[in-house]
Amino acid sequence: MKLSKLYTLLAFVLGFTMFSCSDDEKKKDGPEEELFDVFGIYEGTMNISVVQNDGSKKDFTLDKQYAFVETDPSPNTLRLAVKDFLLEEVEYGNIYIPALYEVKGNTCSVDGFSNHVDLVGQGEAEFTVLGEITEKEISLDIDGKFKNSADKRKIEVTFVGKKTDIKLKNYLFDFEEWEVGNPLDIDNIHFSLPKSKFENLRWSSTDFEVARYKQLELMTEYTVGSSSDNQAGKLSAQIRTVESIEGDNFLHLPKVYGGYLYCGGFNDDALLHPHDRLLLGSPFEVEPMSVKGYYYYKSGKEYFSCPNPDKPAEVVLDADKVDACLMAAYLYEVSSFENTDDILTLRTLQNSPQVVAKAQYTSDKATRGFEEFEMKLRWNEGAKYDSDKKYRFVLLFASSKDGITYSGAPESVLRIDNVRISTK
Repeated sequence: MKLSKLYTLLAFVLGFTMFSCSDDEKKKDGPEEELFDVFGIYEGTMNISVVQNDGSKKDFTLDKQYAFVETDPSPNTLRLAVKDFLLEEVEYGNIYIPALYEVKGNTCSVDGFSNHVDLVGQGEAEFTVLGEITEKEISLDIDGKFKNSADKRKIEVTFVGKKTDIKLKNYLFDFEEWEVGNPLDIDNIHFSLPKSKFENLRWSSTDFEVARYKQLELMTEYTVGSSSDNQAGKLSAQIRTVESIEGDNFLHLPKVYGGYLYCGGFNDDALLHPHDRLLLGSPFEVEPMSVKGYYYYKSGKEYFSCPNPDKPAEVVLDADKVDACLMAAYLYEVSSFENTDDILTLRTLQNSPQVVAKAQYTSDKATRGFEEFEMKLRWNEGAKYDSDKKYRFVLLFASSKDGITYSGAPESVLRIDNVRISTK
């Protein structure tokens, strides 16, 4: 593993070590103290030093890093987090470290330890954290070492930052309510979609296209529906990869059909390429920061690759490949919400210059139950949010990440629950 990857992981860890103070603490003698609110988002500088096995040291300074001070269910404990850390174009995900706190006067002291910090591609490490949080500032000193006794590398990190005024507002999708997606279908070949609480964020899916193939008796299963297996509540959303009875290149019917659930709409013009019928994105008038939720995933047993997406009916068994799910978010510019020519499709999204920010999360690992995921939107170089511009926001979930090329494993299943879009 390259040394740069190690540094990135370390940086993650640093950020995660931020904690906050409870309003329950009171000074034992004298009048009650007026405690400050330490929970929030801090922006600052992260300095990372990695001491190698031979004693040499490599240093990094990362400016404009965010550290999150979050609540923790354990008594007198806070959780520090650095989220969706990126270094040299390598993603390292999220790292969290719990820490005990104590309030004295106008200072909240932090003392944390975790011996189960998973550094992606590096193995487990243990970290200790000492720090202070005042009304407006935070400072942390973090020391780490790898649990593998043969790895003598040491990590030293400092973070100094100021509290921001960023306030996150959430859009929560619990997938408890569903509705018929195509109520006007004359053949009563109905499918279901999640019912959205937000007028500007409507759900759509590949089942608009699947319904046409079902009318032709070329497919028997839909790709999206509800599931009683859930993280909380009664239902979750389920996205599946299915297999057609027989693929047809003329009708552009794939042999392997990966399901998509997304925010947006659908074009009924059957003469269009299937990917151009998926209209991605809903009008969005605030700045999205991140997407967080819970997912369950299990890949199908046999993976099939489609060598030529222009011939989706022709696939070959790839015994060495495992399917993977995809969760993604995009923000793209439009001239106006009324101009439908600006709406991106599944085929145009990936390479469109309209896209200004995006986030992706993918995994090929089977989960035992629902696991948490979180992805932070990252802006293109030189781009930033402009309240005077118009944007559409895309939230997309796929049971096969390569479904766009008609490749995947039939019976792959992705379930999602309690998905939250955080905005500011």
